[in-house]
Amino acid sequence: MIRYHVLLEPLTPIHIGSGERIAPEEYLIRDNQLVRFNASRVMADFTPGQRRTFEAMLHGGKFQEAQKRLRHSCCMEHECYRVPMGSESGGELARALNNPERKAEVHMFVRNGADGRVLIPGSSIKGAMRTALVNHFLHAEPDRFSEIKETVRQQNKKHQWRTLEESTLGFAHPEMEWDPLRLLKVGDTVVPEGRTRVDRVINWNPDKGESAKMQMHFERLMSWADSDKESFAVPVELSVDDTAAHHPCNRRRFTGYVPTWDVLTKACNDFYLQRLRDEADRFFPKPKRFDWGRLCKQNEKGYQRINLDIKKRILLRIGRFSQHESLSVDDLRQGEDKEGKPIAKGKTRNMCVADRGHLPFGWVLLTLVE
Repeated sequence: MIRYHVLLEPLTPIHIGSGERIAPEEYLIRDNQLVRFNASRVMADFTPGQRRTFEAMLHGGKFQEAQKRLRHSCCMEHECYRVPMGSESGGELARALNNPERKAEVHMFVRNGADGRVLIPGSSIKGAMRTALVNHFLHAEPDRFSEIKETVRQQNKKHQWRTLEESTLGFAHPEMEWDPLRLLKVGDTVVPEGRTRVDRVINWNPDKGESAKMQMHFERLMSWADSDKESFAVPVELSVDDTAAHHPCNRRRFTGYVPTWDVLTKACNDFYLQRLRDEADRFFPKPKRFDWGRLCKQNEKGYQRINLDIKKRILLRIGRFSQHESLSVDDLRQGEDKEGKPIAKGKTRNMCVADRGHLPFGWVLLTLVE
């Protein structure tokens, strides 16, 4: 087993959710923090008179008053955790809690169910690597490139990605034991307390500005783009089962497909670096409060390019709002618009409304620790 000790640094805000949205009866705002509480425990501590009053509110359809009663009755013993809030989210959600026509929902980061700590799932990192590896192996065989593309296009759209994986990674889905990504293990990572914040998310068009006044609030990781002070890195355990890869029974199937650090570095940086350049040119042509120049450097052709050491660093895009481009492999895997039409490059971006301006989501840097 080859073990790599890696540090993951969020370059821009990250949101990885479990699908959980918390509603007004599950949180309150106190000291510019979102306080998640256990509503069942609050109700369990009601006196008989408080319970009768609360039930009367529910039966009478006075749901907002019932929510206020829950929040008012919450004490420290009922709290699950606290998350700082950005100024826009704090103000808007405080107003929404008093408006019965507003949902005031908040999308929370995925957490460990046992202790409530924020997690970066290894599956999110591995999934981003898989897309880059498919792209890498597709272009690694120029003689088969046209053949593979034609085979994929002949498939039903639902099966095109599966066919592309099988053709480029050398396995068939009923035989998952031959998936070379099975050799790669990426562990879940615990995020230190205080490294997330709830902020408003907008849909941004570089030509028209904010697309619509949508109320979207997400817990996200703080990042290097917020400020040097907020920059942090967490350890990630990454390993490759080279013993299984070189076993006599497996060697023929896995030869050329083992996802070592060098293979991952080339595949991911080739794939994501161009997408970062394109995003910088399209959505941040003139650095304002978010200075891409701190993240990228100019080369002789005028492109903005991240400063990567090819042997030690991997650029990835993970989590929600990673955009269509990070899922697209040539024209063989694309996103879809609201009408179901394929999209290779999005015209808008979901941006985090941060203190330094609008920040894109998803960019992380993996650094190999010697």
